[in-house]
Amino acid sequence: MEAGGAANRAGRDDREFVQSLARGLDVLQAFNRDHPRMTLSEVAARVGLSRATSRRLLLTLAQLGHIGSDGKHFWLRARVLDLGYRYLASQPWWHAAQPLMEQAASALNETCSIGALDGTDVVYLTGVAPARIASIDLHPGLRIPAYCASSGRVILAGFPDKQIETVLDASTIRQLTPLTITDRMKLWSTIRKVRTQGFSLVDGEFESDIRSLAVAINDRSGRPIAAINVTCLASRMTASDMISRCLPVLRDAAQGIGGESVR
Repeated sequence: MEAGGAANRAGRDDREFVQSLARGLDVLQAFNRDHPRMTLSEVAARVGLSRATSRRLLLTLAQLGHIGSDGKHFWLRARVLDLGYRYLASQPWWHAAQPLMEQAASALNETCSIGALDGTDVVYLTGVAPARIASIDLHPGLRIPAYCASSGRVILAGFPDKQIETVLDASTIRQLTPLTITDRMKLWSTIRKVRTQGFSLVDGEFESDIRSLAVAINDRSGRPIAAINVTCLASRMTASDMISRCLPVLRDAAQGIGGESVR
């Protein structure tokens, strides 16, 4: 997490901005897979706040049931999941998404996931992996830069050009593998191709040995609200085989999920 967090990055001149709330959310987001349990000093350092401020925020969140503590260390409690679940439950298409995604994963015997755009990233909301050792870990909450993700590109392709430009301007575009497209003109050309063909295939751009194919989940007005993708090791399937075998399954699932949305 960047020092200072959202509380210090935004809203400084906005009288409607509640800094204490932003700081509390920063504290919650300081915990992750690499930092599941932290001391007060560690939390303060992660969010760029004083120990006194961090202590008040941690104790408040503990009283609300979002954080646990043994007096020295702090950790997230299961109640934090309520925040994410309420987002999913508020989406009219969500109740149809999980079973249709599971059907797609079962039919293809590959990892299938659903992701939504959040800022410049795709955030994975749910995923199903086949029961084998060499499956791909796309766990809920995982963030991948939209510019090099199949789900990100297919969602962006459904946006007006001005909105795409805004996302790309805000993105930190860097070379993640030798194949990552970083040239702005090439990215635009790729996104326009995705818009025309209706799917996105990303081959070795985020991780060298990973291929990913995605189609957009559109609402009834045609606006992209999420994307469903299939991800596999490059050694398991060629790019052309992935398109011929997986694309019809993904399109059927996306159509079924999008049909449950509202205007």
